[in-house]
Amino acid sequence: MNVVENQRDSPLLAQGLDLIRTSGTDACVLISMGVSSQAETVARRIHAVSPSPRGRFVPIDCAAAPSVLEDDLFARVNGRLAHGACTLFLKEVGRLSLDHQRRLLASLIDATLASWPTRVRARVIACTSESLLDRVIHGTFDDRLFYRLNVIHLDLRQM
Repeated sequence: MNVVENQRDSPLLAQGLDLIRTSGTDACVLISMGVSSQAETVARRIHAVSPSPRGRFVPIDCAAAPSVLEDDLFARVNGRLAHGACTLFLKEVGRLSLDHQRRLLASLIDATLASWPTRVRARVIACTSESLLDRVIHGTFDDRLFYRLNVIHLDLRQM
């Protein structure tokens, strides 16, 4: 079954997908979910219904060990991208260290990952199982990155 045509969608998820489909934008999406294991499925569905093709879907586990994350996010991701465009899925973005948050923010200039060896047009979808706003308030999440990621917010914690 095509994940876009799943008839068992919650009304909240269907509304969110309709918003993304009809908004005509490839803006960043922040997904709040109680169980992050479903987040990649939701992100892949958003990628599939996006108004413009985005090439590959590139998942990055932000909860990975720092050395693995460093390699995935800032070294190897460039080699995995096709045709200079992608949807970058940041799973558990709230787990990024402040250093990685700042480096990611520096790379997200007009949705272009400009600091990588090849400029890449990227649509960013991030998910979290925790409140990033609370993390911003407590100084453990960069407020500028939060506002960059929180353009469209899907709160699916009730799913």
